[in-house]
Amino acid sequence: MMHVLPGNWVFICKRSPDGSERMQAIFCVMGYRLIEGVDYFETFAPVVNWNNVSLLLNLSIVVDLETKRVDYTCAFYKQKLIERVLKIGVYLSMPMGF
Repeated sequence: MMHVLPGNWVFICKRSPDGSERMQAIFCVMGYRLIEGVDYFETFAPVVNWNNVSLLLNLSIVVDLETKRVDYTCAFYKQKLIERVLKIGVYLSMPMGF
């Protein structure tokens, strides 16, 4: 048995540094309602371990290296689902007003 996940639209007005505005619509799914062992079996979180970050920053201070910060927007946004996840499936309800 699969659970149908509810979702809703979130509308945002974003402003650029030059003062111009643009509208953005984001469809949010309530994935926290999934049940482990029924809807999914494994989870993956492609994030860095903070102990490793601390170690590298300390090493850069000791060795006198220059550090830079980088922010990758939507780094995992368009990642394709792996085949075993597609076999399970994710079901979403239609948002209100669709």
